[in-house]
Amino acid sequence: MNSAYNTRILIVDDEEVVRDSIRESLLPPPRKDPVLTSAAAALFGDDPAATRSDTASAELLVFEVDEAATGPEALAKVEAAIAAGRPYAVIFLDMRMPGWDGLRTAQRIRERDTRAELIFVTAYSDASLDEVIAKAGANVGYHCKPFAPEEIRQIATKGVHDWHKVRGLEALIDVIGGLRGGEREVNTLLHNILGQVVAMVGSDAALLGRTGPDGGFDPLFGVGAWQDPRRAGPVLGIVGSLTHRGPAGAVTLRDDLAIMHLESYRIAAALRETSSFDAEKIYLLELFLASAGQALENARLQERVVRTERLSALGGALAMIVHDLRTPLGNIQGLCDMIDEAVAIGRTDEVREYVPYVRESSHEAMSIVNDVLDFTREAAIERVSVRLGELGRQLRDKTRHLFTSDALELEVLVPTDEVVSVDAPRLQRGLVNLIKNACEALAKQRTPAPRVTATLRLDGDDAVFIVADNGPGIAAELTSRLFEPFATHGKSGGTGLGLAIVQRIAESHGGTLTVASSPGGATFMVRVPRA
Repeated sequence: MNSAYNTRILIVDDEEVVRDSIRESLLPPPRKDPVLTSAAAALFGDDPAATRSDTASAELLVFEVDEAATGPEALAKVEAAIAAGRPYAVIFLDMRMPGWDGLRTAQRIRERDTRAELIFVTAYSDASLDEVIAKAGANVGYHCKPFAPEEIRQIATKGVHDWHKVRGLEALIDVIGGLRGGEREVNTLLHNILGQVVAMVGSDAALLGRTGPDGGFDPLFGVGAWQDPRRAGPVLGIVGSLTHRGPAGAVTLRDDLAIMHLESYRIAAALRETSSFDAEKIYLLELFLASAGQALENARLQERVVRTERLSALGGALAMIVHDLRTPLGNIQGLCDMIDEAVAIGRTDEVREYVPYVRESSHEAMSIVNDVLDFTREAAIERVSVRLGELGRQLRDKTRHLFTSDALELEVLVPTDEVVSVDAPRLQRGLVNLIKNACEALAKQRTPAPRVTATLRLDGDDAVFIVADNGPGIAAELTSRLFEPFATHGKSGGTGLGLAIVQRIAESHGGTLTVASSPGGATFMVRVPRA
């Protein structure tokens, strides 16, 4: 069984007898009859265990084989296989065929499928291996006719495994390519790249470093015998002496050393056997390095985008905060001037009239500053035991200034007076924000008989705090952005941090903030563990 493998094989040869021969070579060898095996062992004195091939046969791949007699027919089968999502892993090609020869067929196949392992099975060498690789890609092989069935099966098995090896590399590239661009993430990416390179090359010592504008080499970290880069000795000079950086993914061989170019980095790996570093291994390595280099570039671009977005958001937030602070600070400045004039002309009674307005404007300015601080700081909550009735009384006191008009009413409901453990000051600020938002919404919509209801109750192991109004509800287009910071949703004042702060307060308690809206009003619910 090999359900986890793609074992699809395509045989392309104009001679039917050759196609049949390759097909038969790929068929699993027949199982030996156990009775005959035992009889032969008794007759000739062999060991039955040594002649039994059932286990070995079970471990062999079962190939799915298609055939094509011409290049155009082969291309059509390749296109159909790709369209069906079942590409070929290995394609056997004859070099000399009427019409399209093997090399032209390979070139046309490569235009549609760059992943298949191409194996030329031919009695004639019309092109050098370098020429074939240049035109058909590095993942190609050569095998001469005549051939033994075992050789064809071994070649096909190796091709299937190589096909899956490259798919595994691509999956790894997708993973590391998804890393975001912070310094820590880039370092993680570099370590993963070096580890994968070491596994591919089969090296006992490798190191990764940064290349400077002058071509110098600054080692960052290593593995194996070069875990301390200083132990690499002369290798550092060899890597740094390269006068060209080479394209991303390029591999340079120097004696028993492989030097790989990766964006603004270089990797040096000691080779156990230079002769084993063939075109196929270089192809896989260059594929991985080129993709890893692109992942590095994407990570850096992502980092720049995030940094730009943060600066833009910070600039917009500061502009809004400064704009909002100008009004209360301007009022305070004007009131101070009026107080100076009143004192200068001896009207001290007027000073008392101005003080409440100064206090109100300073309270508004401090409210804006506190909103920003509450949003930006990550202070841990400090739970204290408090009764729901006491929280309700404090909530009435802190919102009394919002209900000076007889038209607007606040109702605080506390069905039970149980004890809860919460950060009372922060929770009060969150609930005040919700009540203030409700008042502003009711005023903006000119809701008749406007009313805000705050309910403090228990629900199992949770404490629930509900703020509801009888307004027209929340517009559907605003729902998805309701908790975004600095989004004021059409309000002329305020930082737009109110709901974001309430959400953060709820989450810091291990709870949630939810909203429900209908034409009959909006309801915000803060649910937190009571202890």
